[in-house]
Amino acid sequence: MSDQICRQLEARIHREIPVSRFMGVRLVSLEGSSLVLEAALEPNINVHNTAFAGSLYSICALAGWALVTLLAESEQLDAEIVVARGEIKYIRPVTTEPIVARAVLTGTPASVFDSFLDQGKARARVETLVEQEKTPAVIFSGNYALTGKAASRPAADKDSDCPQQTAQSLRTPS
Repeated sequence: MSDQICRQLEARIHREIPVSRFMGVRLVSLEGSSLVLEAALEPNINVHNTAFAGSLYSICALAGWALVTLLAESEQLDAEIVVARGEIKYIRPVTTEPIVARAVLTGTPASVFDSFLDQGKARARVETLVEQEKTPAVIFSGNYALTGKAASRPAADKDSDCPQQTAQSLRTPS
């Protein structure tokens, strides 16, 4: 993912979810169906000087939302994306600076996008992991709902020499 796309979504997150700026949320990278988001530890600590459970939930949910949003936007889908359900397991305290959350789409982007194009709605499942000293500390499972208009992807420009990326193209390895 280009640094410009990261910065644009990060600015959008800070604008639309103001607490994310205070939490020190920063979008780090997108590689395929995986996104890395970081947050500062200091503004997210609890009385035990470890990461606050509510902050960890928010960071994980936001990482999943950012991943699904970027993947949908890369396909030019006009979708509203919300967390429909989230479950979290707190395995061990988090004390590392920064807090690093890696979100991974389970399944294929094509199956999500094809469903959205056919029905105007879809579900994307994302698993997000936060590690403490290379050991799982937090595991978040989120279901994200995409809603909008069926077949809302713009048609390819007939005068363009550039191919339109489709969900089918995501099935074919580069």
